[in-house]
Amino acid sequence: MREDITSFPPQTRPFNIQMTGISYCDESYCINRPNSKIYCFEYILEGSGYVNQNEIEFMAKKGDIYILSANKNHYYYSDRNSPWIKIWFNIYGDFVDKIMGSYGIDQVSHIKNYDISSLFYDFLNQAKSSEPIQEIFDKCACIFLEIVQKISKINNVLFINPVNNEIAVNLKHEIDEMSDYKISFDEIVNKVFCSKSHAIRVFKEEFKITPYQYILSKKVSIAKIMLRNTNMPIGEIADYLGFCDNHYFSSFFKQQVGIAPKEYRRST
Repeated sequence: MREDITSFPPQTRPFNIQMTGISYCDESYCINRPNSKIYCFEYILEGSGYVNQNEIEFMAKKGDIYILSANKNHYYYSDRNSPWIKIWFNIYGDFVDKIMGSYGIDQVSHIKNYDISSLFYDFLNQAKSSEPIQEIFDKCACIFLEIVQKISKINNVLFINPVNNEIAVNLKHEIDEMSDYKISFDEIVNKVFCSKSHAIRVFKEEFKITPYQYILSKKVSIAKIMLRNTNMPIGEIADYLGFCDNHYFSSFFKQQVGIAPKEYRRST
């Protein structure tokens, strides 16, 4: 493998460059950074490869950009049959944290077929200049900000957010495993440690249904099982599932299933 790399000594400025360069990868190229302290921006000039951050994996190929965030496990490797050629930069600092968070791309991101390679070259060339480090960092910070702004405005950006994915999956698990159907949604959300509005949003993004709709669908399924397999009075079933009264339960059940609970029990 051949690389053209420019690196800098550790700094404590708001915006810092660890290193930047162009990599001409071979079939053995593989990078593993457990709990990385840097943000990694890479633009694929040629070839393809695979990116994994906290068990979320995708393929990045010619024309794609991928971004790996700080405090995550970075693992990526080149395709053996079509190795990467890529231009990249690794950065860190308070300014980077705030910009990434403000523009909502502070998790691993994959942007397909979006050519802003000229900005990556601008960043690299500025980093290789003979200017003082402070001037290099200031000018590269402006290029970094322009890259982030462009990425945040396009429509074909595909965010793969392991944190949000984990929240959604954990919330679904809590709903699937709950035994007390009178528990409030707020109490369920408290178990996944995020705000109610955020939990609703990421759950819907992940499963294409709101948590409330999912909970109701689970209650209908359980009601069917209880109506088929027990002699429990319908009023007690309604109370067990957390409905305010028998009438509301019967109306809702009929709306979802097409027939009233009594008719459903009789027919099955």
